[in-house]
Amino acid sequence: QTSFYAAVGRDAFADLALSNLTAEGVDVSGVRRDAHAQTACACVCVSPTTGENMIVVGNGANETARATQIHGGCTTCKMLVMQSEVPLEENERAAMHARSLAQEVQTLWNAAPAPTPQTPVATLTSLLLLSDHLVVNEHEAVALYNLVLRNRVHDAPPPESWANDVLERAGDDAAPENGAPPRLAIAELYSQLAVNGQAEFAAFSLARRFGCIVCVTLGSGGASVYTPAVRNRTEGFHRDCYEAARPAPAPKRMHADPPNVGRNAIVDTVGAGDAFVGAYAAALSLGTRGSDALRIAVCAGTRACLARGAQASPTREDLLPHLDKVRVIVDTKLAEACAETL
Repeated sequence: QTSFYAAVGRDAFADLALSNLTAEGVDVSGVRRDAHAQTACACVCVSPTTGENMIVVGNGANETARATQIHGGCTTCKMLVMQSEVPLEENERAAMHARSLAQEVQTLWNAAPAPTPQTPVATLTSLLLLSDHLVVNEHEAVALYNLVLRNRVHDAPPPESWANDVLERAGDDAAPENGAPPRLAIAELYSQLAVNGQAEFAAFSLARRFGCIVCVTLGSGGASVYTPAVRNRTEGFHRDCYEAARPAPAPKRMHADPPNVGRNAIVDTVGAGDAFVGAYAAALSLGTRGSDALRIAVCAGTRACLARGAQASPTREDLLPHLDKVRVIVDTKLAEACAETL
């Protein structure tokens, strides 16, 4: 059972949105209706040739959403998913409430839309420490890195400099038995960094600093997940990721390319990220291992691009034909070498 918490107005848009969610089996009893605000809406432009989109959102009533709305439902949930179209301070309070509960509630923050220079850095930092999982796209990953870790707005280091640093650490004679990754694996990373370098660098840096699992979606390039050596949760409470309470496991990097459905099959990318996040969170909440959750999420994001509109969600039956087409690469040696350069 999925429960949805937000705020809407008392208008036709609210009735339409809530009826669509109810038809999909979502519990909307926790949604508050504000007679003095309008339901959030968006202007969506989709390219007729590529399916890529540009969206302008008016948050409307969502600005009045409050963390107290989740208090009743959160006592029995397994996963709290937060998104940034409600006030970040309320996301922070919701995550703190989830962490205070006796049972284990995983927290996932989808930092979309991307933070701006006006976003309070202290709130971003707190949310990162309170999140077990962070899901971002390329632009959101770099924006978070620049604001929180650099505390100023400019680009992350170019991918070539990072890849070269990893190459130097690996050395010409690097071999798996001495703990360094083989140069072939480094070369594969280098080729990926040529396209996704800044986003992956930002994701690796955020995961290592804040101790959360970071998933960065890369559009047609699939998605990568970085699991840090030290996590930010000990006995239900968040902590600085540098305070290791036990021997730390090796960091891990996973990457999944989307199933090949043909470029002409992509008609509308609106909602692809939301479908990815929903499938990823649902899989993790059911105890699915990380690599399989990533495979399911990539399939869901791809499936959402095959039809126009963002209202209908891909079902389990929709995903089954595509799951075996997704290859997930799991690498610890490569992640260790990357982590050493951060």
